[in-house]
Amino acid sequence: MVVALFIFASSAQQGAVVSHVQVVDTFAHKFAHLFLYFLLCFCFYRATKNPLLSFLLTVLYGISDELHQMFVPTRAGTVTDIIVDTTAALFGAVMLWKYFQSLPKILKNWLLE
Repeated sequence: MVVALFIFASSAQQGAVVSHVQVVDTFAHKFAHLFLYFLLCFCFYRATKNPLLSFLLTVLYGISDELHQMFVPTRAGTVTDIIVDTTAALFGAVMLWKYFQSLPKILKNWLLE
C-alpha cells in the first residue's frame, strides 16, 4: 500500500521542519496527519469493503507508526498524534458508512475495484 509506505518512510525521517514558526509547523504536521490517515482509511476500505474494519486498521497503523517514531532519532511518538490519526480515520469511516452513495462516481468505482 503506497500510502502506508509513504507514512512509514516519512516517520523514519529525522525531524522534518515545515516552518521555523512553531504554530505553522505544528499546524502543517497535524494537517498532514489528518490528510494521510483519512486517505489510509479509504485505502483500507478499498481492501476490506468494511468501514469499521478500515477504521480499526487505520487506528492500529497510527499506533504502530507512533511506536516506530520512538526509535527514530529526533522523533517521538505522541498520544496527540494518535488522537489526530484516530480522528482522521473516524471521519473517513463515517463518510464511507453514511455518505458512500453521495461520493463522486470515480471515487466509488475506485473503492469498489
